[in-house]
Amino acid sequence: SDIEGIARPMSHWVHTCPRSQDIARAGALAVQAARQAPGQIATLILPADTAWGEGGEVVPALQAPVRNRVPASQIGAIAQLLKSKGQSKTALLLGGMAGQEQCLEWAGRIATHTGCDLLCEYSVAKLDRGAGRVQVRRIPYSVDLAVKLLADYENIVLVGAREPVAFFAYPGKPSLLAPSSCVFGKLGGLEDDLQTALIDLANALGAEHTEPTQRAELKLPPLPAADAPIEPMGLGQLLANCIPANAVVIDEAISSGRGFDVPTSQAPAHTWLNIMGGAIGFGLPGSVGVAIGLQSMGQDQSRPVLVLEGDGSGMYTLQSLWTMAREQLNIKVLILANHSYNILQGELKNVGAGEPGVNARSMLTLNSPQLNWVQLANGHGVPAERVSTLGELHQAFQTALAKPGPYLIEAVM
Repeated sequence: SDIEGIARPMSHWVHTCPRSQDIARAGALAVQAARQAPGQIATLILPADTAWGEGGEVVPALQAPVRNRVPASQIGAIAQLLKSKGQSKTALLLGGMAGQEQCLEWAGRIATHTGCDLLCEYSVAKLDRGAGRVQVRRIPYSVDLAVKLLADYENIVLVGAREPVAFFAYPGKPSLLAPSSCVFGKLGGLEDDLQTALIDLANALGAEHTEPTQRAELKLPPLPAADAPIEPMGLGQLLANCIPANAVVIDEAISSGRGFDVPTSQAPAHTWLNIMGGAIGFGLPGSVGVAIGLQSMGQDQSRPVLVLEGDGSGMYTLQSLWTMAREQLNIKVLILANHSYNILQGELKNVGAGEPGVNARSMLTLNSPQLNWVQLANGHGVPAERVSTLGELHQAFQTALAKPGPYLIEAVM
């Protein structure tokens, strides 16, 4: 079989190591390649006999490639753009590593000093947010809402971001979300040292000592009525009251989670990790990776991992529950059970396909037979419960957070 041929389309770096004596060196090279900014897929292929052959010399870890520093000329051009635009509506659009707290601090200084707005891509991999952090407005997934948000911007500076485009093409709707008259400037790309670029830009503007005015205050929305059904708006309000300080939230709520941004923006400080592409199923295994990383740093008890997971997405990687139980990872899973692939139903409507027929509806539902996530979780060794009101969900969250190890809540929507 052509294993290299299979791996190459999904890998930035592919290497076959035929000799066991060379594995250490090849492994070090693979790790170095994986750490190439902004992160790469490295595939190392080892023939079976390398597992029992004699090993070679131990090879120390190789230095990770250094991110590019944005040239001073580019910094100066962006500084001039921000200085010269006066009353025109301008924004910094953040993506990639620029969603981390240190970058947000410098972006906040620049925004306060120049009067520009702070936006971030809808698909930003990691966003530090909540009380005390500099707030940014996330561009909505919906084309109509995104176009409305960006309609008045005359200038957008890209900081680890790309020009904002619709995730899919739709009949009669624009692919570019910003006005055609909008001028784009680029401070840095995903491969660049964005924190240093923001620091250099702040220095060029004289904003290095400016205090950001966009910090979120701790302000929790009122709890919804205990007997209220579980629906997106009330769920967002409840989540804001349930997210513990310093938690890591994995968001694969898809269609059920589009309204979580605003109500959770002033929750206790936390880190929000988003799905980055169109392939669903990352939430459960992604939480395993985060929890193991936190466990290795001794932070697993102080930083619980919350997973907001659609039931359709969760079915792709259900076996992750077994790993959570086996390793006793501090992961709390919220399954949003609407018993359908609701995201696909929405996309079908958006392309003008009309009312789906019997066969189409059957392919987009999960109710024949209906999934029982409590039994699925218990079968994998994870304690679980089902709730059908926001009051029951609030109590279930308190129960889950008080227990060590994994816990699953099936929220019937």
